[in-house]
Amino acid sequence: MKDQFVIVCPITTWDSPWWWYSNSEVGDYDISNEIACELVDLYLQMQDTGNAERWLEEIQDSTQREEWAAKIQEKENEILEQQRAEHKAKFVPKLTETYNMMEAGDYSGLLTFFLTEREGMETPDNALLGGSEDDWDFYFQNGDMVGNIESGTGMILSRWGVYVGEISNNQRSGSGKQFGIWSNSAENNGYTVTTGQWQNNKANGQCTYEKRYLENPMKDIVYTGNVTDNLFNGDITFTGHYSDTSREDTFVGHAENGTWNLIRQEGDEWIFAESSSGGYWYKNSQEDLAGDGVWAAY
Repeated sequence: MKDQFVIVCPITTWDSPWWWYSNSEVGDYDISNEIACELVDLYLQMQDTGNAERWLEEIQDSTQREEWAAKIQEKENEILEQQRAEHKAKFVPKLTETYNMMEAGDYSGLLTFFLTEREGMETPDNALLGGSEDDWDFYFQNGDMVGNIESGTGMILSRWGVYVGEISNNQRSGSGKQFGIWSNSAENNGYTVTTGQWQNNKANGQCTYEKRYLENPMKDIVYTGNVTDNLFNGDITFTGHYSDTSREDTFVGHAENGTWNLIRQEGDEWIFAESSSGGYWYKNSQEDLAGDGVWAAY
């Protein structure tokens, strides 16, 4: 009886390495249980769980097959945790810095970040972190980057803004604060801050809405009042400067679902808010009275 032996030759194909096993006596594939176990082990050492699973099917001993299946699962978990750690390492320092700026009210620093760094940031792999692959926002909770936030307090970093506060199922929900920029913020160094109540990812309830301009504080306006789905809804009080002087005054107007109630019209001035000192605030047309509210900056 002739001796049987197996020749093992490494062959590299266009997509992945394969191992060719040839039985010299019969000229076809003849993989023993022992060899199959060794191959699974070899691929696990290479962190190639895909090929390890292929050779797992060649293990005839059911007990050994279950043991190696458990080892493959353990290796897959190990690789996944390594990938998550490497992914988080790219972003956690910047997310921590952003969160700290929000907590400190460093809006100048946040404005610089959004104008110089945010757009160039790599898209997060939320699916890797247990979230949705279609969700491109960053989520940060308890000092760590996560794939989603089911409940509690945390931070949501989107393209145009950042929110810190209560969150439910990845949505702004409860008490919180949102910083945001708009398309031409780089031209006027402008930003917004909305502080108050949120529901269904929108400002809903009592809120304070600030529009700030670093290079021209005379244009700053701060609104306080009720908001419904990001639109002013009810009596709204706001402070601002008169266009022809540096004098600041407080004005009161009433809005319904984002449309200001017209108090009176004087020529081309559609007056919608007045101050106790006799001053007033106006729009340039009746159409401009509609659609007023907070810029949520998602």
